[in-house]
Formats: sequence, structure tokens, C-alpha cells
Amino acid sequence: LLQVCAAEKVSYEESGIDAVVFTAQGDMRQALNNLQCTVAGFRYVTADNVFKALNNLQCTVAGFRYVTADNVFKHCVRSEVIPACEIVHNLYRMGYSSDDILNNMFRVCKTASIPEFLKLEYFKHCVRSEVIPACEIVHNLYRMGYSSDDILNNMFRVCKTASIPEFLKLEYFKEIGLCHVKVVEGLSSLLQLTALISRLCLKQNQLSK
Repeated sequence: LLQVCAAEKVSYEESGIDAVVFTAQGDMRQALNNLQCTVAGFRYVTADNVFKALNNLQCTVAGFRYVTADNVFKHCVRSEVIPACEIVHNLYRMGYSSDDILNNMFRVCKTASIPEFLKLEYFKHCVRSEVIPACEIVHNLYRMGYSSDDILNNMFRVCKTASIPEFLKLEYFKEIGLCHVKVVEGLSSLLQLTALISRLCLKQNQLSK
């Protein structure tokens, strides 16, 4: 995107590029379309202009910008129920439907930043068959407000580049995928994640026999 902006001499703010990436959800074609729409409508790429151009939930009305849903999660992680509820209630009073708000929260949560030191640690414990330390990390993420779906998606992404044996990586992919199917079907409790970690820890012993 930055190369396109430089080639086309597009003026932008960093928050504007972030907004384009957010709305594209990993689709480069969609990102370029969103960028083009914003430039055609406003000439200058800012977060507000991106969301206005795409008629997205995050707009400038009453000061709610790109960070609105992200702020909800920040409050939730700190167990600040009232401030989190106030943001959602204000969006609802502004006329957005529950479906709009939930969809937006889901999209923001998918890209929410999990602390770096946690990202690879559970795989390291799993490879060493250390069930309790691995489970503790996942339980902490769950208590921080991340959904089972978010944790599984992150585990899958991290596993792809984790420095673990390839044969073990394939087994981890399979187990994470099977667990994800159960979560999508509605079984999204912490017990599912705990069972997954236990199965990942068992894989090393099973394959080494």
C-alpha cells in the first residue's frame, strides 16, 4: 500500500493506512479498492475519510473513530465494565444495530494485539509436553477477554512460523483445526482450549514412540 501511495503521490496519515488495512481484512484487492475510493472522494487518506468513503460503522459522529471498538476491548481487559458498556451504549444510541456493533467488534478483536511474550510461549511448552504452563498462558489470554476463536486464529498464525519440527507442526495444525470446528459450532468454552493444549502436549510423546 505504501508503494502504491508513493507511486500515485497519494497524501496519507499512518492512521489512514491502518484503517485501509483494517477494512480490507487481509484482502489486498479490497485494500487497493478501499484506498482508491478514499482518494477519489477525499484526496487525503485519513482514518475518518476511509470510514466515510466506505460508509463504515466507525465514523466521526460524536468523536467515535477507528479506535472505538478497540477501546471496548481495552476496558474489558482491565475489567472496566462501565466504561466499556458506555461506548457500546453510545454506538447503539447513535442508531447502529446490535449486528453492526457485534460485527465491528469481531473484526477489531481479530486484529487485537496479544502481548508479544505470549505469542510463542505456549508452543514451546507444548513441544516440551509441559501441560500446566501452556494451559496457564491460554487461560490468561481467555481471562484477558480474548474469545476462543481469537486465540485459535492466533495460534494457527503463530504455528505457521514457529520454530518447531515440521512433522509436529502439521499435527498441531490438525488439532487446532478440529478445535476450531467445535468452537464455530458453539462449543467455545475455556474447556475446549484446555483440551486442545493437552492434546498438543501429548503429540510430542505420541510421535516420539
